[in-house]
Amino acid sequence: QVFLQTTEQQGFVVRWMMISAGINLLLDWVLIAHFAAVGAAAANGLAQIIAIAGLWAYTAKRSGLVLPVRTFLALVPGTAAMILVLWPISVMFKPAVAICVGAPVALAVYVVILRLMKVLRTEDRDRLHQIRYTMPSAARGPFDIAVDLLIPAIPQR
Repeated sequence: QVFLQTTEQQGFVVRWMMISAGINLLLDWVLIAHFAAVGAAAANGLAQIIAIAGLWAYTAKRSGLVLPVRTFLALVPGTAAMILVLWPISVMFKPAVAICVGAPVALAVYVVILRLMKVLRTEDRDRLHQIRYTMPSAARGPFDIAVDLLIPAIPQR
């Protein structure tokens, strides 16, 4: 979106966001009737995915950038696994307990799938290790362990 704004293409952004808002309203109308609040959340999520996909595609076309589609598609199994694990938790427990149990379980499932799918690369590992300096010192150790587990270092020869 910033790229489109800096290249004086805000008109597309405004039009596309209006279309995405219309898609969100249509999905709300269809899904809320059947799934209540979960339908509203799903509608919003789908509309946001459509909005971002449209902005990415338009930006790639206008700028000549090559989008890492394979990487984006590799995130789908992790997202699907997370949903499959969270759905029963949300049904079995009261909301407060479901949040407390579901969030760490979903995160763990997502991280494992990311590792298995080898979505992240060595340069991502380096970037994540730089983020550690923005964290409280007590969180840096566990964060480093998680990053090293998620993206193993390439052994030196």
